[in-house]
Amino acid sequence: MHQKIKQNKIKFFCFHDLLQGKITSYTVIAEFPCAPGKGAEFLSLLLTALADTRAFAGCQLVETYVDQDKPDLILLWEKWAQRSNQEA
Repeated sequence: MHQKIKQNKIKFFCFHDLLQGKITSYTVIAEFPCAPGKGAEFLSLLLTALADTRAFAGCQLVETYVDQDKPDLILLWEKWAQRSNQEA
């Protein structure tokens, strides 16, 4: 399974709240292009693993998305209180 899935893009973003005048959260977006026909299998494994991720300190949100035109492209969206929480 691991040989058929390649994580090729991870991007970090920060949300700067203008009203508070500071960064209030960090977002991580990761794309997982899977081998043809393997997207659903990977998504199933990912959803199981994300139960643990949601319990980590600072984790505010974890969502998964499937590209409707390319069902073997999975997107992971995470929101964290601090970047260091995600990197731990």
